[in-house]
Amino acid sequence: MVTATMICWPPICGRGVPLNASVSCAVTPLLRRTVWAIYAVFFLTLVYASYKDDVSLGYPSYFTYPALIWDLVAACGVIFYAFDERHPSLVRAWKWVFPVLVTFPIVGLIMDAILPRDYNLRRDGLSWIANAMFNVALVTPAYVANWRFAHGRS
Repeated sequence: MVTATMICWPPICGRGVPLNASVSCAVTPLLRRTVWAIYAVFFLTLVYASYKDDVSLGYPSYFTYPALIWDLVAACGVIFYAFDERHPSLVRAWKWVFPVLVTFPIVGLIMDAILPRDYNLRRDGLSWIANAMFNVALVTPAYVANWRFAHGRS
């Protein structure tokens, strides 16, 4: 059973640190920052691969460049979330930015389902859906971090 006085893992100097309202685990913020920073680098790699794919598929530049910019903004949101950069005006702006961030992946997914001739939803069906679900699963943490950043949750 989980209680408010459980021992924090991993142990610090061989002993656990009790978690209660006045004491917090010193390792947790560092681990959280590290994991989110590593994910931000991974997400930037996905952004680069997505941009190269959009260009190779011949998507119009009026879609690829804004999508690239908004994906980079999403990566910035992950970094802001990772390092708890919560300036009030930045958080207020992110409440406006978040809906736009979500729009571009949705439009991109629809374009991927329709436009490519060699691999699309109509031709490949379940295989395409499985691939799309995997890709959505890879980028979902970035949008969760942006949501939490915009709405003040850590």
